[in-house]
Amino acid sequence: MAITKLKDGLYEVRVTVRSKKDPDKFISRRRSGITGPKKAKQIEDELRAEVLKIADTEATQTITWDDALQQFLSDSQTRDNYSPNTVYRYEKSLSAYTVDEWKTKSLRALQTADVVNLIDRYATDYNWSAGNKQYLKKAISAVFRYGRTKGWVELNPCDQIIYKRKKPDLNIWTLSQFEEFLKYVHSKDLDWYYIFTVAGLSGCRSGELYALRWENCDFKNRLMKIVESYSTKTKQFLPTKNKLIRNVPINDDLLSILQELKIRTGGKAKDFILPHPATWTHSQQSNVLTAYAQEADLEPIRFHDLRALAACQMHLSGTSMHLIREILGWADLKVVDRYMRISGSEVMGATKNYRIKLPGGKPGKVIKIKGS
Repeated sequence: MAITKLKDGLYEVRVTVRSKKDPDKFISRRRSGITGPKKAKQIEDELRAEVLKIADTEATQTITWDDALQQFLSDSQTRDNYSPNTVYRYEKSLSAYTVDEWKTKSLRALQTADVVNLIDRYATDYNWSAGNKQYLKKAISAVFRYGRTKGWVELNPCDQIIYKRKKPDLNIWTLSQFEEFLKYVHSKDLDWYYIFTVAGLSGCRSGELYALRWENCDFKNRLMKIVESYSTKTKQFLPTKNKLIRNVPINDDLLSILQELKIRTGGKAKDFILPHPATWTHSQQSNVLTAYAQEADLEPIRFHDLRALAACQMHLSGTSMHLIREILGWADLKVVDRYMRISGSEVMGATKNYRIKLPGGKPGKVIKIKGS
């Protein structure tokens, strides 16, 4: 970069930078006939900005999808943006479904139509649900968001794509159904009896239950501290889903079960509280639950639905929705509210004081009907 005063009293400005795309290439801009040093300095700044922009544009045009993907995965593993489990799942999905077709394509060249066509083709070939399509779109979008932070792209082509997911059906057992289920499992498999019981009484996630150790159990204050979660994908013990430590109260029934387990396991601080059958280690807990539920002539539910059972029973016992959210580790009240509406626990008993005088002049009286 140089400002030169010429013999005629005018100034010339020349700005040169090395190309980021090709180190042997230089990008130059020159302007002459400038009337004064102040104007020359202003023009020098303008030309510098121009050539740097050209150099950056050339560089970003060479960033391929695979370049961006690999840098995204590498950076995500060393930052707190995503959990290791999320990075693992993104890597599996994006490597399987995008690299073959997009590997050498320029990141800037990929448009919304390219993303839609890719996802729709796999959706047709593999009969994907809207949820499957939404997940791959979400993973692709994460790479483009990362690219924007790096200045590789200006827009995220996924922003205009919407796949409406159907919310999974929730089946919430009543307390009597849960008791019937536990009675049946107790007669079949004691390990799973303990796992299902602690799950239903605590409302913890499967990975959190798997990671529970006796050092997390405070019998004096009757609290169970949830500090980590086991990922069956990465085979690692990781922070909880929202990376927060929380405490779950231990009620009388849970206390009784934990005392049984402590005698059974020895209760050393670093020992796991619950048994770890191979089916659980391989993430088959819902299949085991479904099989036992069908054998017991009960409507099958998912393992995760035991959280809903715990939430509803807490609410029926008078616990506020805000406190339930804190205990069970949900990010907001929307999930709690959905469980309450499905179970009916938010309206149960609401009309008990709503009384009228019926035509006989007396308030209505509940009578026992044979067979009811």
